[in-house]
Amino acid sequence: MTFLPTMIQPEEYEWLQSGRIAAIFPSPGFGSDDTVDLRGSPNIGIREGDGLYFEALWFNHRMPPLDDAMVREALMFAIDRQSVIDSFIRRWNPRAEVLNCGFVAVASLGPWCRIHSFDRFVFDPQRARAILDQDGYNCSGTFCSKHGR
Repeated sequence: MTFLPTMIQPEEYEWLQSGRIAAIFPSPGFGSDDTVDLRGSPNIGIREGDGLYFEALWFNHRMPPLDDAMVREALMFAIDRQSVIDSFIRRWNPRAEVLNCGFVAVASLGPWCRIHSFDRFVFDPQRARAILDQDGYNCSGTFCSKHGR
């Protein structure tokens, strides 16, 4: 068993310490001032692993500028997905990785991640800007714009 730091609500901590409950499934989150950090808590360990939840970034294809396929492609190169995994998911699962297999895929359940449709989208901000330049955006400043927007 691997023990990892995580945050739970004070009531949950109290119940675990008192023996009122024997296990809890904390949902991944960013923590807040009223959560309890389990690091160093006696007799409490955290078992890590893949779960049945997933996070996704959804593009609304009907709203500008996301109605433009090139803008969506540029965004895929502009997002550092590995950094998201490293910063938020690895705290609960040190084996977590970018799956690249699209919707719907649960890493440890089923055969759904055989095709890796998103392998080509690696973090490459310069490529993202080049795609937008090709699409008629002006990317000479901090932000890219098209027709003043």
